[in-house]
Amino acid sequence: MGLIKLGTTSREISDTMDTFFSGTPYSTFRDGDTSIPIVLRSEAAFRDSIDDLTNLTIPTKTGLVTLDQVAAFYPVLEFSQIRRENQQRRIVISGKSSVLSAAQVEAQITPLLEEIDADLGPGYTVSIGGESEDAAKANAELVAGMPLALGVMLAALIYQFNSMRRVALTFMTIPLVAAGAPLVLSIAGMPLSFFAILGLISLMGIIINNAIVLIDQIDIERQTLGLDDAIVAAAKKRVTPVLLTSMTTILGLLPMAIFGGALFEPMASLMIGGLLLASPLTLIFVPPVYRLFFRRDAAACPTAEGA
Repeated sequence: MGLIKLGTTSREISDTMDTFFSGTPYSTFRDGDTSIPIVLRSEAAFRDSIDDLTNLTIPTKTGLVTLDQVAAFYPVLEFSQIRRENQQRRIVISGKSSVLSAAQVEAQITPLLEEIDADLGPGYTVSIGGESEDAAKANAELVAGMPLALGVMLAALIYQFNSMRRVALTFMTIPLVAAGAPLVLSIAGMPLSFFAILGLISLMGIIINNAIVLIDQIDIERQTLGLDDAIVAAAKKRVTPVLLTSMTTILGLLPMAIFGGALFEPMASLMIGGLLLASPLTLIFVPPVYRLFFRRDAAACPTAEGA
């Protein structure tokens, strides 16, 4: 009844308060293809206390009235927001370090979080989100797709070589990437992040490609030479192209390893370390293992290609 006498309604008071605190869009400013809403809102200095709220001016049909003329205020402490995830209430505490990586920050706060989790009791759980959680989800999706990728790679190699021994020899070169990749990350103090894992997968592809090129060259040389002579001739012909390709790739990755930031530095550094060691190891590893696999075929027919 009092609102009617003053010439206003609860809806008008609500709209005025919403404009005062949250802002109300009144128009749109267009700059080319960009649309920027024009929002009317009170300045922060005039909406940071109870007094500011009580003195809020409301236009009515009979004139201007303050909010305390139509409402009574009883301050009570309450949650400003109640957040839920999967229907579970949660409190989010966030922070960011300008010096440490997410893995380093997590390593430092984990003991304290374990103590807090123990003190809270069984009705509460403490979990780490942010970059660590996102990386775990991305890695899980990446691992889920690996069987399909390996299956496609296996089918392509079988189609190319038509030989299980050659395919097996190609896949045996994959562990060679472990010779330099973890070493450079350890020296540089970088984490095995999601982008570093992508670099590791790319490095595996490069090493496999080097093995394929060398195996194919040995098969070509065996058409006119014996097994041992074919292996030596193929290694001599492929050592320079393989090493030069690795060096050009390393030089191309250097700017990313130095100036790539927290996202790309681990990936580039891992690939550089892997190429520095894995590429020469491929040239050392493939020839003797190839001879081990095909020595019986060479004994039966010195210049025939083994199946």
